[in-house]
Amino acid sequence: MTENATSLKGSPCLHCLMSDQLDTVQACLALCVSGDSLVLVSTAVNLLLDQAWRQALAPGVMVYALAADAAAQGVSSGFDGCEFIDDPAWARLAMRQPHCLSWK
Repeated sequence: MTENATSLKGSPCLHCLMSDQLDTVQACLALCVSGDSLVLVSTAVNLLLDQAWRQALAPGVMVYALAADAAAQGVSSGFDGCEFIDDPAWARLAMRQPHCLSWK
């Protein structure tokens, strides 16, 4: 774990996952802790089609998916506890969190 990632512990973080590539997903999920939020963006919404990745997700992490990206990828549903949001809601999430990490 990097020094920057270590300093995030204890402070809520918004993780913006922008890829469904396995190494990127694993790296992101390894740093998600209870109290964090995870937004699935771009091709990351494809994760909603195979929910095996949720086993690696820490309890207490709020999961969101950009509705427009889901529609563009042909993803029409999520899972219990996943909320579809629009761009303004994503911006509000980012403004509420003291830290934001982007995963590409």
